[in-house]
Amino acid sequence: VIANYILNQKSNQIQIIHYKKLSEQNRGFDYVLFNLSDIRYGKDFRLYHAEDMMLRQANDFNNNMAEIGRDQAKESLIWLQLMKVVMSLREGGSFLYLAYLGLNGMISIANFMMLVNASNTFGNSLNTVITQIQELLKKAVFAYEYVGFMELNLWEKDGNLSCEKNTEHTIE
Repeated sequence: VIANYILNQKSNQIQIIHYKKLSEQNRGFDYVLFNLSDIRYGKDFRLYHAEDMMLRQANDFNNNMAEIGRDQAKESLIWLQLMKVVMSLREGGSFLYLAYLGLNGMISIANFMMLVNASNTFGNSLNTVITQIQELLKKAVFAYEYVGFMELNLWEKDGNLSCEKNTEHTIE
């Protein structure tokens, strides 16, 4: 269980790094899709020919979010695979120990079956509790980062994304 905790912690640290990148992308995606396309305050006239720009920006944000998810999966894959190996070794070890006790006549076959089931259930339940607590902390970090981006003023420059400057204006 301790080994699974450590391996899951490594995987979660990788995911937290990528969630921080993802919250920034979500903020930009939210701005392009909801705030920029809002027709209040006469924006429908100013953005009449901006359909291509808005679609391109939304596609760019989608591609960036997919890339972040792909990078996260690549980096955390080894830790997740090691967790499966550790879990298999733990279950195999408990099975071999109980098999030894059963073969030497220390426990009956019925007790062997119950103890194998209890051992696996206890190990999996304990691992699930620890994993879910770590998952909750990881999601809280993501929510904190996203709320931080939501609290920024829309007119303040923040980040490294550039604005397109088109000098052509058409009034219809």
